[in-house]
Amino acid sequence: MLNPFLNNVGLFIRLFKKNYHALFLIILLAIGCIFAFYKFPYRYNLDDEVIRDVVVGIYGAKELQFPMIGSFSSTGPYTFGPWYFYQLIAFSFITKSFYAPWIYLGVAYLASILALFKIGQLIEDRDFGLILAALGTFSPALIIGSTHLTNPNLITVFALLSVLLFIKIIKKDVSYWWSFLFGLILGISINIHYQALSLLILPVLMLINKKKKIKYSLYFTFGIFLTFIPLLIFDANNHWFNLKNFTYYILHGKNLIYVPNRWLFYIRDFWPSYWGDVIGVRNIIALIMMICSGFIIAYQIFKRKIYK
Repeated sequence: MLNPFLNNVGLFIRLFKKNYHALFLIILLAIGCIFAFYKFPYRYNLDDEVIRDVVVGIYGAKELQFPMIGSFSSTGPYTFGPWYFYQLIAFSFITKSFYAPWIYLGVAYLASILALFKIGQLIEDRDFGLILAALGTFSPALIIGSTHLTNPNLITVFALLSVLLFIKIIKKDVSYWWSFLFGLILGISINIHYQALSLLILPVLMLINKKKKIKYSLYFTFGIFLTFIPLLIFDANNHWFNLKNFTYYILHGKNLIYVPNRWLFYIRDFWPSYWGDVIGVRNIIALIMMICSGFIIAYQIFKRKIYK
């Protein structure tokens, strides 16, 4: 009687060792579902911008109407692209739920956990992927973002997918269509909020490091161009409203209001605060983590243990 039991225990241990990454990832996703959806109707706020986004999503799904532009920016007289609204409309049409726009943010949070796992797996291995996925699962910034309906909170998943595709293209000999998909994802991210413009450093690095760089860049450019077609059509029919006002803001508008800013504030105050908000620790602990991380990275660069 004992031998069959021991054989089953041994089989279970072997299966666990072989599949523990998938098991722990499922556990993290289950915890993420609790964080995102536990008593979710009572955790949603209903401020004016949130109500606007819900109305656009539900009414757009009901009437099959898709806007050419997104919401106005809080920094200047220009609008974002419409892809944030497109996703809310599409998910509202599929689910037929009043809560569809909020639920979609929760789904995006779970997708962010998966994207973090794949990024870690591509950079190092599946163990590192689980570490990144765990950090994402318990990140207060991601958890809060999964319940607050606003377009910047949807950038996270597209930014992570952009990084994931970039790493995949850089590290492997993949089809040019992966570069096209990279352009689509990054273009949607920029359309959602222009803070994603900083991610354009990724295709620049791809152009520098990738073989057959011209073809990859052409496919990427085509993908990102497609995402801006609605905004370009709107602008072309409205005296280039967005382009002129965005240009004015970059050249003059951002200087109209004085904001005390210096590198010391940025490094001493902003980064520890931001790091602590994302990881979920106090600012002083975040500062210690930043300093230690800096020394570790510098040491690994010195020992040439970090890939380009």
